[in-house]
Amino acid sequence: MRDSRHSTNRSFHISLAVITSLSGIAVFLAKYIDPSKFPVFSLIPPIAPFILFFTLALTLYFIWKRNWLLIVLTITILLNTESVASYLKVFSKKESAPVNKELSLIVVTYNIHEFKSLTYSNIISDIPDYLAGVGADVICIQEYEDFPMSSDQEKEKAFSEYPHKFILKKSSGENGLAIFSRLPIQETGIIDFKESANGAIWANVLFSGKSTRILNVHMQTTGYSFTKNKNPLLIARVMLASNRIRSEQAKVVRKFCDSTKVPLIVCGDFNDPQESYVYRTVKGRLKDTFLEGGTGSGISLRGVFSFLRIDFILSSEDFECNQSYYDKVIFSDHYPLIAELEYQNRK
Repeated sequence: MRDSRHSTNRSFHISLAVITSLSGIAVFLAKYIDPSKFPVFSLIPPIAPFILFFTLALTLYFIWKRNWLLIVLTITILLNTESVASYLKVFSKKESAPVNKELSLIVVTYNIHEFKSLTYSNIISDIPDYLAGVGADVICIQEYEDFPMSSDQEKEKAFSEYPHKFILKKSSGENGLAIFSRLPIQETGIIDFKESANGAIWANVLFSGKSTRILNVHMQTTGYSFTKNKNPLLIARVMLASNRIRSEQAKVVRKFCDSTKVPLIVCGDFNDPQESYVYRTVKGRLKDTFLEGGTGSGISLRGVFSFLRIDFILSSEDFECNQSYYDKVIFSDHYPLIAELEYQNRK
């Protein structure tokens, strides 16, 4: 009887380890598989944190039990080292180094949710005041929309500490974008995402005597909010369609980044986590500032998907990140991401 129970436990442990490992491998592969070709893989990244945390917990259990299956799970964790590391940033701290203020640039990306807040009544001034308070030099805002109780002039006046700006106001039902800067803006442009309410804008700012390109990106929405409490099959169908659109947008952004010949900083709401094909495509050879200098919990959303990191600041090799964090303020359904970058002034 005891041997039978032991055999059952052994079979259960092996099955659990195999299923968990295969799930972890699927998380790893999702970065490389284009949703436009194999759409089902694009549904994995949003649940990746659960898979990876369960893998970690099971590994610790097998270590305690001195079970050889921990080797299988450890390999799975190693495949997803970057993702696991970002979730564990709360336990790490980058050694502070002397900062050259003349070469230091504080950049913020923030989806402000159309100036909507259930908590703050004076949101039109609260957000600009907060952003100025963190010492931001350049601010990239997504969902810069009409606020019903203020005019465009009042909104722009609220950002008066930033004399240079580039604002893309889109038509009804579409999302606006804005770049506010203390630094002079030399040139601006738009990347149009065809047949989408989302898009991207860029501005070349004069920093440290040279031109630096700031790209503000807002990728296609997941569509979840429009199908909430609906048929699960409908939710999956809408999300799969959105994922395919987003993957094509990512390719457009990647092509633009590759053609940029000046120092580059990419900010924005990707609407996809770091385990996704979209993130990997846009990132390319750029550096993720939070992975480089981040502290705190690596999540950028409030609400039902509050365990995900979908807002990013990426930089070219011209910059080193001294500090990066998501600030848990509640002006929006997103948290702002702040990064202090130091220009390396390579000759």
